[in-house]
Amino acid sequence: MDGDATPDDAWVRSPRSERDALSLYSQTLHQASPGLGVARRLHRSWTGDSRSESGLRDSFLGEPLERRESEFPSDNKSTVAQATFNGVNVLAGVGTLSLPFAFRQTGWALGLGFLLYLCAMTNFTGKLIGRCMSKDPNIHTYGDIGYAAFGKRGRSFITVIFCLELLAALSMFITLMGDNLHKLLGHGEKDVLYTICALIVLPTCWTSRLDLLSALSVLGILSTMLLLIAVVEVGFSTPRGLEQGGSFRDIHWAEFRAFEDLARFPYAIGLQTVGFAGHAVFPSIYDSLEDKSQFPRVINQTYLCATFIYAAMALLGYLLFTTHTQEELTLNLVDVRSSDIMVLLTVVGIIVNPFTKFALTLNPLTTITEQKLFAAGAEVPTWKRLVVRSILAIVALLLAVGLPSFASICAFVGAFCSMVVSLIFPVICFMRLFDVKGAHRVFLYGLNAVNITLCIVGTVASSLLLKPSALHYLYLNEARHGTAQRNTTQHDARHNRSSQMQLLSTPIKTHDTNAGAHVRRKEFKDHKNAKANFIPLFMSEWQKYAEGLATQRSDGDTRDEFLDEDLGAKRRAAEKLDIVAKALGPDRTRSELIPWMQDNLQQQEDEILYIFAKKSCELRELVGSADDAECMVPLVEALLGVEETFVREAASECGRQLVAGLKGSGPKGKVLESLLRLGKGEWFTSRMSACSLCGAMMKANLGADEQAQLKELYFSLCKDETPMVRRSAARELPSVIASLEPSEVVTEVMPIYQKLVTDPQESVSMNWIANIGELAARLGPELGEGHCLPLIKQYCTDRSWRIRYTVGQCFDKLCASFSPAVVSEVLLPLFCELLRDPEGEVRNVASEHLVTIGLAVSPDDFCAEVIPVMSGLVEMDIQRPVRLNISKAAVDDGLLKALGRARVSEHLLPMWEVFLKDANGVCAPEMRLVVLNNLAAIIETLGAETVASEWGTMLWNLFESSKLHNSGDGTGSGNMLAQGMGGMPTSEDIEYPHWRMRKAILNIIGNLASSAASDATVEKLVLDIWSASLADEVFEVRYSAACLLASFCESDSKVGPSTVTSVFIPRLVDFFKHAKTRYAHRIIFAHAVAQLGRFPGLAEPCYAHLDKCLDDKVPNVRLATLAALCDVMDPALKARISKKVSALAADPDADVAAEAKRCAVRL
Repeated sequence: MDGDATPDDAWVRSPRSERDALSLYSQTLHQASPGLGVARRLHRSWTGDSRSESGLRDSFLGEPLERRESEFPSDNKSTVAQATFNGVNVLAGVGTLSLPFAFRQTGWALGLGFLLYLCAMTNFTGKLIGRCMSKDPNIHTYGDIGYAAFGKRGRSFITVIFCLELLAALSMFITLMGDNLHKLLGHGEKDVLYTICALIVLPTCWTSRLDLLSALSVLGILSTMLLLIAVVEVGFSTPRGLEQGGSFRDIHWAEFRAFEDLARFPYAIGLQTVGFAGHAVFPSIYDSLEDKSQFPRVINQTYLCATFIYAAMALLGYLLFTTHTQEELTLNLVDVRSSDIMVLLTVVGIIVNPFTKFALTLNPLTTITEQKLFAAGAEVPTWKRLVVRSILAIVALLLAVGLPSFASICAFVGAFCSMVVSLIFPVICFMRLFDVKGAHRVFLYGLNAVNITLCIVGTVASSLLLKPSALHYLYLNEARHGTAQRNTTQHDARHNRSSQMQLLSTPIKTHDTNAGAHVRRKEFKDHKNAKANFIPLFMSEWQKYAEGLATQRSDGDTRDEFLDEDLGAKRRAAEKLDIVAKALGPDRTRSELIPWMQDNLQQQEDEILYIFAKKSCELRELVGSADDAECMVPLVEALLGVEETFVREAASECGRQLVAGLKGSGPKGKVLESLLRLGKGEWFTSRMSACSLCGAMMKANLGADEQAQLKELYFSLCKDETPMVRRSAARELPSVIASLEPSEVVTEVMPIYQKLVTDPQESVSMNWIANIGELAARLGPELGEGHCLPLIKQYCTDRSWRIRYTVGQCFDKLCASFSPAVVSEVLLPLFCELLRDPEGEVRNVASEHLVTIGLAVSPDDFCAEVIPVMSGLVEMDIQRPVRLNISKAAVDDGLLKALGRARVSEHLLPMWEVFLKDANGVCAPEMRLVVLNNLAAIIETLGAETVASEWGTMLWNLFESSKLHNSGDGTGSGNMLAQGMGGMPTSEDIEYPHWRMRKAILNIIGNLASSAASDATVEKLVLDIWSASLADEVFEVRYSAACLLASFCESDSKVGPSTVTSVFIPRLVDFFKHAKTRYAHRIIFAHAVAQLGRFPGLAEPCYAHLDKCLDDKVPNVRLATLAALCDVMDPALKARISKKVSALAADPDADVAAEAKRCAVRL
């Protein structure tokens, strides 16, 4: 950033290309009438009074600042009346055509109320635009306001919004011309007419005589006034009795409702707001005024006229056509009075108006595009410019063809672009540029909160209108509110692609108060019947998809997601089954939805079946009471018989939940019958599924006969001829024996178990052997000693390493299942043999239970039997996971307390030293890190003095050696260390692979200092390591050293503030004096002082040096110092830095200035 720049004038030196493009846009999106101040300036910039169009583009790409005044001429000669006319022309655009349709969605009372709210709020924000313009004479455009408030980000944000609005406006023009042309001709495909309209307006984009088109843009306000007159004329001249209304003499008062369906209000937000997007032009109107103080008066008069036009157009249009109101009011006028001269002139004016504005609107978008595509200052060939403009016009055509309708585009542009430009952004910029306080600030915050909420709701709702697949949601909404039929007499082929807008056009049921006066359209069914028609339609569409039909809906709608040939569409539909169930209610879900799902299982793909199985768990809660869920038993049974494994697993989970929720004997009996059928099924998949539910059923409190049947089924499955079934039965054994008495386990289960552990299929036998821990736990110490202990001895000495591995996995359960004497005499020797096993996998799984075995046997037995084996493995085992497990067990807090200080000092201390010294290079860095991170428990057990005296030199040497890049076990240790900590290696891991060890040592010396600060050895060790950590290469280590100062000053620390003042602060000051060439060291000094600033008076010796950090020439130092000082508690330090912080609010670096403002608020 330029160091000489000031905040007040920095924004003026913005990129001229972006600034001028926004200036051009603000004067072209809504054209002002020619002959007035704004139009004259617009003509000069386009027609080249002083330079050609290419010269204008050169100025966009970069022009000396001295020429700025030529861009914004000072001939401000517009009067208040002329400026008011310009403002009305800006607002009274094509957006007025959709206002009656917006009232149809909300009702006239709610619609009029919201319209008045928009008029009041946009009037207010328009005046805020004038206030922002008056702050600096260099502000000339809307983009300038954004730049003055937020810098380049504000201008870039406005550029994106403007480009989006421009593109949408171009597609709106094509749609408007095509729709009205189609209505006049009465035939032809609309897409073809759109293309013809685009081809007609395309040559206007190539011409350089844009002044002629600008002169014709006065048709905008004339056609709007003509439209209002035509509405009144049609209302009085149309005869009575027409089905579609249109006569003041035959108004359908019953359908002219004050409040419509409130759920449709979000869709009407954008339809009404689109007419208030004039704020982009207000800066030009302000700039053209001769007397700038009259701008509020201009705004008031402009909105008074616009409000009258909008309210009259909306109320009269909705009053005439009520529920027949279409998206564009002109379409209704042609329907009822197609031969009326006034109507024809109005429609022709509406068609010609977009024709004149298309090239004007495209011009700023072309300018921005050319700036991004071509080099600054380069002369762009004419053919390239023509290609760019043609491509943009084609894009607008594609949007017009692809988007559903005119109203859908208006709704999106109004809800998003217009809300941001006209309501939200002006308030934010005003609060940014002016110091607003008190009630006014609260009001602005509340106003923006309301407007942002409306923007979000309206944008989301209007986005549904742009999605061709939103029919399902809207149909549910229709069923919920009792609208089951659409009026399709006024819709054509184009609306077959826009089912969303047709649904919004659906009238609500009314009572005919003028029966016999004229032919009414068909009334709609009530809420109950409309809801009743939904589920058959839903099911039939699924059936059509399953049969592969690519037909369309009979009522002219597009194929919805259920008829889509894409599997993803069907998957998304299946995900909505719970929504359907909620809409139907419990009774109809049981009687219709669940049977329909069952009947259609055979026609679905595995992915859809999986979703059915997952959704069945949710449907279980939507069918009524717990016992009502028995209706789902056939569905779950069918899913359990599917061949695909993941479908059956999901169905098994649903079956377990279903069984757990049943209470009555009848439903349980039905589940048991289903389970028996599965267990005797022909295919092994159903028998596997039956195994998975046996345990849950045994917990369901069945009668004696049912329990006997279930046990017989399970034992038969254990002897099934298919290995996969026997394996599934083995996995279910823990759940089964949990419901049996120990005596039943001995007499009925153990014979089957002893047979199956010798099964010729290894996968079967291994699964049964894995249950030895659960069997021993269920039998208890006495029965287990007689039936399980011999098997355990056999498994631990078996020739197959897989068997030894399997029994090693459950050694924790075995230790908890037998008496301490059995564990010490029998299991402990077996465990030691597993630790010495020749297979590394066996040793690894056994070493995971070191702590468990240590707590289960006496300390003397553990030290005599296990620790020697551990020591040997640490030095000799080549399996790194084994050594890592041993290192974790050696520092376990529970094990250390169980062994006691004397045994720890005698047996484990030498092992720790082996880990830390790593003389033979066999210990990976993560093993040393495990010991270091758990050294707090070691200090608590052995005492701080002992650790410092025994390990002081070793810790210092380890700290220094960890700074070497290739220390320890090679260059690859950094990656292993990162993986040991859980994650991928970072750049710091690669460059400084052992920095985590230095951080751990730093935390250790903090514990040592807090426990024995008076010891001279401890004090020297702490001071040396702390001082070295301040200058570490890794920020995490440096920051930990800075934070350590605060812990030394805590009340529970034995170091205390006095020692910090006399010992540590002098070292800190000396560190800063040597940090002139390392800005990172100056940053960490600021962090350290900030930590000391939490304690009053402690940081006083560092004040002078802290001032140097705030005045540092490196912006990062200033920024980090401000961030660190936000939370200081020392009043003296706060008072000292307050002035400095206030001065930094004007820092040339934007980040520093922003942080200074935040810090000033915090202080």
